[in-house]
Amino acid sequence: MDFAKQQQNNKGQRQLFDSVWSYSSIEHDGLVRYRDPLNPYGDFQTMIKITCILKPGGFLFLSVPLNVQDL
Repeated sequence: MDFAKQQQNNKGQRQLFDSVWSYSSIEHDGLVRYRDPLNPYGDFQTMIKITCILKPGGFLFLSVPLNVQDL
């Protein structure tokens, strides 16, 4: 079974994954760059969705761009 079919079969189920990896992608959600609608809360909504599919005690590996001069 390929990944897409498995996701369709699991639609609505929660806590499926031991870990979720996001490498410089969440900060783009809701900005209309990849055919998604404009949504100023897109990144927050994505994080909420991740918490729904992550098993209790699971890990989120999150990478976002950082400008050291802004610290």
